[in-house]
Amino acid sequence: MPISKINTTSITDNSVTAGKIVAGAVDADIAAGSIDTAQIADDAVTTAKIPNDAVTADKLANAINTSIAAKAPIASPVFTGNVGIGATSPTVLLDLESAAPIIRLTDSDASGTPECQISGAGGDLIFDADRDNEKASSLISFKVDGAERMKIDGSGRVTMPYQPCFSATAATTNIPVATGTTVTLSSERFDVGNNLTNNIFTAPITGKYLFTYIFYIANLDAGHNTFDAHILTSNKQYQQTFKPSVFMNSDGNFGVSGSVIADMDINDTCRFNVYVSGGAAQTDIHADSHVSGCLLF
Repeated sequence: MPISKINTTSITDNSVTAGKIVAGAVDADIAAGSIDTAQIADDAVTTAKIPNDAVTADKLANAINTSIAAKAPIASPVFTGNVGIGATSPTVLLDLESAAPIIRLTDSDASGTPECQISGAGGDLIFDADRDNEKASSLISFKVDGAERMKIDGSGRVTMPYQPCFSATAATTNIPVATGTTVTLSSERFDVGNNLTNNIFTAPITGKYLFTYIFYIANLDAGHNTFDAHILTSNKQYQQTFKPSVFMNSDGNFGVSGSVIADMDINDTCRFNVYVSGGAAQTDIHADSHVSGCLLF
């Protein structure tokens, strides 16, 4: 007759050993799920408690297979969080204005395929090491909205096609006496960024700008006590002064040129002025004169 009640108080610690239990006695008689984690203390089952080969593959097949299937590698994983390299709490590692950024590493060949490319709606960074055409291709190219903003070629030459820059013809007739006069600019050869309007250049960004002028002065009155050429910016006036009455015996033509590197804040302006005193209002800035300017850095 089977024993109906055996509780933990009836069995002393370690009184039931492997020798007391007939082989196979404990098997299917234990219902599925009757022993769970709540009934087994932490670390209670160790390798010393389980004889070699006691747990076989068919005993664990379903339990392990289900767990492994749930943790199987994803064929094409998509990470929605931040991934940091050398950072424990990354914030925005790569955004490029939130439009499906692309990171591509490839070998370069004769077709010029980028060796490293990071792309997005906000811009591109391309490293091109096309060794077959290195002299003609870009080694590093920076793009925004598909347009190349800066390129470093295989010889280390840097080009920035969108850097603010202008050149224009300068001409003014009968410069008034004792009055500062802005030189009239026309016939733009180029104006990158369209920053030159109504004889005035407006700085699109804070930086250091180079300005130059070459004035061919016609009908210069020998009676002038002063002839000034100015590069006039919002921050400072840069001036070059001559006294025709000292070095000219009669009216004639004269040439003057000048340049300056000026500091400018965004929306500061620059204009080219001339000033004469004494003599008559007859001096001209000939139409073969020109001015230019560009952002250096």
